[in-house]
Amino acid sequence: MKKIIILLLLSVIFSNCSSDDTTEAPNHLLGKWYYKDTLIGFTIIPYNDHEACGRDYLEFLVSGEIRGIDVWDCEETIDFTGTYTQNNTELTIQSDTENTTVRIAELNANSLILSSTYDYDNDGDLEVVLERFER
Repeated sequence: MKKIIILLLLSVIFSNCSSDDTTEAPNHLLGKWYYKDTLIGFTIIPYNDHEACGRDYLEFLVSGEIRGIDVWDCEETIDFTGTYTQNNTELTIQSDTENTTVRIAELNANSLILSSTYDYDNDGDLEVVLERFER
């Protein structure tokens, strides 16, 4: 009985803590999100393509458009454009070359974590991949 009570208390505590990091305020998604790193299992792969004069980013516009921006030789270049739709924690991105749906694992004013499952390292096994962004 004690185990059940402890488990219930823990689930209430964690559900209350995680509510701040969900998509309750959809406007949190709008704006520029700079690539930070990728987390696969317990391995953190830092994003190493930023330049001293600028950082690569995703930009979510109020019109439902998304832009991927790459800073190259201190110039911003549009990597891709498309549209996005958000349905609670599900984010669907459509572009000319790709249609993908990811889960928003965390979203608040300063942090965005997108979760997807695919064969990241082409070894035939699926991995849970977390891409982390910051403001």
